[in-house]
Amino acid sequence: MGTILQRRRMEADYIRTPSYYPRDNKDSECIWTAGDEFQQKVVDILMKLDYYKFCDGCRESENFLDFRSSRASSATAIPTARVKSQFIPTHGNPKDKLLSTASKSLPTKPIMHTFFESVVGGCCGMSQEQHEQLLKAWKESWEARGWETRILSAQDARKHKDFGTLEKKLISLEINEYNRRCYWRWLAMVEAGGGWISDYDVFPLELTAELGEEMGKNGTFKAFENHVPSLIHASSKEWDRVIHLMMDLLPNKRADDTIISDMYSLLEVSKSSSKNSIVWSYRVKTSVNYTKGSNSLSLDCSQYSKQLAIHFSHHLCKRAASAQVFPLANVTIDEAVARRAEAALLLMDDYRNCQDRHDDEHVLPKKSLRSLVNYIDISVNKSDVHFRVIQSLLTKTNNSTNPNITTPTPPILIEVINARNPEKYEYTVTISSNKIYTGTALQVKSTKHNATNSFRHIFRWIPSFPGVYEILVHQVLDGVHKDPLNREPTLLVSPSPLSITVSQQKDGGNAFEISSEATMERIEDRIRKSVPCQTVNRVYVYSKWSGDWVGPDSPFRDHSIRTGWRFLPRDMGCHIESFSRRDLLSISKKKSIWVLGTSVFRGVFLSVVDLILSPEEKEELSSSVIGKCWGRALIKKGNLELVYQDFRAQMFEPIGSPKVMECHNEKIEKDADDSFIQNAADTWVEMFRDKDSWPDVIFMFVLYNNVGHGRDGLFFTHLEHFMSKIPPSWNGTLFLADRFWSAIGVTRKSYHEYHLYVEEINEMVHALNDTRVRWLDGMGISREMVMYSEYGPGGIGASQHFHGFCDVPYLDDMGQNNTMRVCSNVTEVLGQILLGHALGTKKQFDLEKLDEPKDEALEYCHACPLELTPFKLVAYPEMTCAEGKLHPRKDDEVYRGKTKQTICPQWCLEHEVDEVMPSQSDMINIRRCTVKLVPVTASSIELASVANSKSQVRPTQDKPTKPIMHTFFESVVGGCCGMSQEQHEQLLKAWKESWEARGWETRILSAQDARKHKDFGTLEKKLISLEINEYNRRCYWRWLAMVEAGGGWISDYDVFPLELTAELGEEMGKNGTFKAFENHVPSLIHASSKEWDRVIHLMMDLLPNKRADDTIISDMYSLLEVSKSSSKNSIVWSYRVKTSVNYTKGSNSLSLDCSQYSKQLAIHFSHHLCKRAASAQVFPLANVTIDEAVARRAEAALLLMDDYRNCQAF
Repeated sequence: MGTILQRRRMEADYIRTPSYYPRDNKDSECIWTAGDEFQQKVVDILMKLDYYKFCDGCRESENFLDFRSSRASSATAIPTARVKSQFIPTHGNPKDKLLSTASKSLPTKPIMHTFFESVVGGCCGMSQEQHEQLLKAWKESWEARGWETRILSAQDARKHKDFGTLEKKLISLEINEYNRRCYWRWLAMVEAGGGWISDYDVFPLELTAELGEEMGKNGTFKAFENHVPSLIHASSKEWDRVIHLMMDLLPNKRADDTIISDMYSLLEVSKSSSKNSIVWSYRVKTSVNYTKGSNSLSLDCSQYSKQLAIHFSHHLCKRAASAQVFPLANVTIDEAVARRAEAALLLMDDYRNCQDRHDDEHVLPKKSLRSLVNYIDISVNKSDVHFRVIQSLLTKTNNSTNPNITTPTPPILIEVINARNPEKYEYTVTISSNKIYTGTALQVKSTKHNATNSFRHIFRWIPSFPGVYEILVHQVLDGVHKDPLNREPTLLVSPSPLSITVSQQKDGGNAFEISSEATMERIEDRIRKSVPCQTVNRVYVYSKWSGDWVGPDSPFRDHSIRTGWRFLPRDMGCHIESFSRRDLLSISKKKSIWVLGTSVFRGVFLSVVDLILSPEEKEELSSSVIGKCWGRALIKKGNLELVYQDFRAQMFEPIGSPKVMECHNEKIEKDADDSFIQNAADTWVEMFRDKDSWPDVIFMFVLYNNVGHGRDGLFFTHLEHFMSKIPPSWNGTLFLADRFWSAIGVTRKSYHEYHLYVEEINEMVHALNDTRVRWLDGMGISREMVMYSEYGPGGIGASQHFHGFCDVPYLDDMGQNNTMRVCSNVTEVLGQILLGHALGTKKQFDLEKLDEPKDEALEYCHACPLELTPFKLVAYPEMTCAEGKLHPRKDDEVYRGKTKQTICPQWCLEHEVDEVMPSQSDMINIRRCTVKLVPVTASSIELASVANSKSQVRPTQDKPTKPIMHTFFESVVGGCCGMSQEQHEQLLKAWKESWEARGWETRILSAQDARKHKDFGTLEKKLISLEINEYNRRCYWRWLAMVEAGGGWISDYDVFPLELTAELGEEMGKNGTFKAFENHVPSLIHASSKEWDRVIHLMMDLLPNKRADDTIISDMYSLLEVSKSSSKNSIVWSYRVKTSVNYTKGSNSLSLDCSQYSKQLAIHFSHHLCKRAASAQVFPLANVTIDEAVARRAEAALLLMDDYRNCQAF
């Protein structure tokens, strides 16, 4: 026997425990984890072995672990120190420090916590034993996904210094023990050091230990079922901060109808100003999604994609049992709740079967590399940053019984080792085959090695067809640290370029395997059978750019662009057609395409211009006024009109915002008197001023900055502003893309970030509820062609365009020796997509085109400033027009507009720098200097009227009627809800006066309006069967009344207007999408009649068949259920209704904090607001009790309205 552990001879030698991951040296290694459970596992395994070798010098060695004769008596009584001595990892080096050192570097699994205190006799529809069974099922399920689990208790919570304070407060509010325990878990998580927690009825789906570790690297407070605290991650500091926010929001006195629990406290936090520092999302599944067959249920696997976990709540169980789709057959609602443990484990099994059919494995193989993977690890200096390539072996299957079953290709993983600090350096992986293929690998995992302070990044790529490929890994400085003036090539990581062979047969060497079904012939067959993309009537057809870029030496030449490259969609279900110069000169009817965006978008415009112009016409394109225009440029050739408008969405202001001057270094980028959102809206009106000249296609830049944080308010505000200008009869296509559509940086986004981005974008595009809209996936388009952008392979990570001016000869389809003056695969393919939507399919176009192409003279117009700054966006610009070929820009071809000055004034230069941004020529210091507050008035949101672009004369229009704000009111004899009948009527009167003072017409709906709806009887019968009281039934009635009223705006009559003037309401209401402005609280809503009807029927469908004792049923809770369902994608949810008063106490009076009212549409004077404000002594009426505050809301609201008007006047 030697002095080190002997080499393991079979897998059984290697003992796995829940808290252990294999280390790099797997040939000689043993492990230690303290605890009785581990000791028992050691005993169980070693009892089966007769050849396990131990190191010399370990006390009593093998003799100590001879349990064959005394297992029952001694196995659980092993002294910890003595067992530990048997398991000393030396990793092949006898000079290594033993356990005391080695154990520190053993990687630990992330911990999933839960909170549990056994309740004698049980509670909440479950016995004590059933609770413990559910806890056991929770533990097994999370550990099966790689987690370590830890169960917290009251003992952990009591360690927190504020436990007594919280408990005293909760007891004073008469909170029962169950709900007090829910608060205790927050304190327990602080004491546990923070991290992950889930309810013990929450079970893992995609949230593996690896993903949890990755997502948990940022300590930000993240709630994954919105305000329902079922799955949360945060640092200890953040747990402590949020529980104190919740404690601060607890009332001083509990009203009879107030529900107090940690869920409702977290809901209050979500409405407060602290919302911005918490990441709220819906990534916990709240339904089971089984489908009923003739004799059994089957899980709809597609509904579980991208869901972290499933919450087996009381509500889920009741709904599933009512619909007879509960995992357990033939159970009552009460049995479903009680037997959740069994049901959850059944669903976990079904989910694992879904996973078995899925080929997305995002982690390195855990077993021996050389026996289970294809493997390349070139000899390099292992202390430097380098990479290796790994692929799990292809599992061979016999598909003779079912030829439709295919064997998927295992992903090829590129592991970057000894990577530098990701706060400064990032890595991209490009895979190419010369003139045949180019693509990228997405990062799927990143880990840090604490001992060396280095990082490992794993990237994933699946080849589509066999071939010889080169792998290039680039190390890129991030945008903050990169010098934009440095044009040196991006650093290649060794052993780049690494050549690999991908084939159907493994033949040794550097060969990797691919499925036998992955062939060029199959791809060609798939493309041939697909339809043209312009015929696909799905708003998200381009919103995930999945497929392959194939080059001029590939066999796919049909519909390629002029460089010979072609994009072959994989999951989009269609193919991209291309149009030639001959086609464009043969257009038989006038067609118009507008491109609204930055210089990156200009590349699409220029690619189409380059395609249609003759060699002579475009010879000077790069130096012409059209080639680099920061204003308006128009090209007309035959029947095709192309328009580019510089349109920088990042500059657009929220409506009614303060006047701001923006300076970039010493120059004014935006004059304070300019309103870009106003000018942009005017441009939209201009586009649709004349039906004969309506554009067929619009490609527009929109702002979306909120990846990973849910909805982006400006995204909707701006888009609704523009889309309301589109005539309903317009049959064109609106393409949208955001700032991620750029040739810098996006290739560095991870797999998780990319799919989260696609998911969020799809959700928001659906919410626009307009089939004319398409989203272009900027991240997907950008990353695949980084080798072919403006600066080529050496410019990866640089600030650059996709397009570059060039001089590349080619023979066009007119038989002319032509020259490409704009080279870009990306922008030319996107130009072809725009053309396809403008011209129709090639088959359709060929039937309608001219018999012979007409090469008519070029006409072009321009209004282009000489420089980008100060930025100009001008509707109806005075354009200079000419005919004939383009020429170098002349001195008089400069659009100067009305700019008063270009140098930033000294008072603004002294302002603190707000942002630093790299450009192609410099680092830009951005200052945004507020001039004065602009109150929301008719003029600040008024949009341009129809106008003549040359004369600038705008005709008058008929005076518009006022928009209507509805409310619903039925007088209750004797009053209710803490107010007398008279006080209700006073509140209604105050509501009416306040909205009419903001320019609205008001209308009060009643039960009589609701009864006109054909489904009133059905709804009322259902509500009565559920024992809903009359007050809550009336809340449902108002939805039917709004359908009969023709749709529009409604507010509760305790909601009072802030920035929501009649003019703004009319503007926001032009789109009939269902918009809820206090999220699921139906206090302020706008929708068309059709949408009101659709949503009330969704709510009716979600009502239970039987009411459980502890279930609250109201229209607010029904709308909350809608927000969790699949229909969420077609509703715009936002928080733009204020739910606090924000008075500050002076020595003798209160003063309104005006800054807290900016961008808020209205304020909801709810019972809850009044109680909180009165408790804090910041209610508008002095010296009132909580009950008086509720009763005297009318007076208080009118006082606040006066104070708010004083803010505006100021």
